[in-house]
Amino acid sequence: MLAGILFTGVAGIGILAFRKPASAAELAPSMLGGADEYARERRLAIDRGQPLLLFFSLDGCAFCEALRADQLRHAHRDRERLGIRLVELRIDDDRPLPGIEPALSPRQLASAFDARLAPTLLFIDGERELAERLVGYSSPDFYGAYLDARIAQAREEAGR
Repeated sequence: MLAGILFTGVAGIGILAFRKPASAAELAPSMLGGADEYARERRLAIDRGQPLLLFFSLDGCAFCEALRADQLRHAHRDRERLGIRLVELRIDDDRPLPGIEPALSPRQLASAFDARLAPTLLFIDGERELAERLVGYSSPDFYGAYLDARIAQAREEAGR
């Protein structure tokens, strides 16, 4: 893979630099929480009376990656201050979620909530939706305001 060209001197002699291709782990964006965190984050949400935000994504989904980078990475980092829990699950993942009985996969959970498109963001209390879901992501322009409003509504509903 071509990493770059360095030009030196007046004559503009170029030096090509090659490097080993990136591994799949280097290319894959890091998930927010993930399937391994679902049971713990769900339990914390229930115990604390906080909304659980379920971010259903797909690997390679450009809209999912943009939403994660533009909006949700910050919410995940600040989840304690915001009074929320946040977990990202792949909508096409068939592996059982650890710590969930009966066994349930992210795909089955998405199906149970009728989340068919990625990205989809749900605001739940463990069982039911607390605020209107956000489906899709086209730009950061107004999404942040919609996200803030849904979080506030979900926190209010979770506290009842």
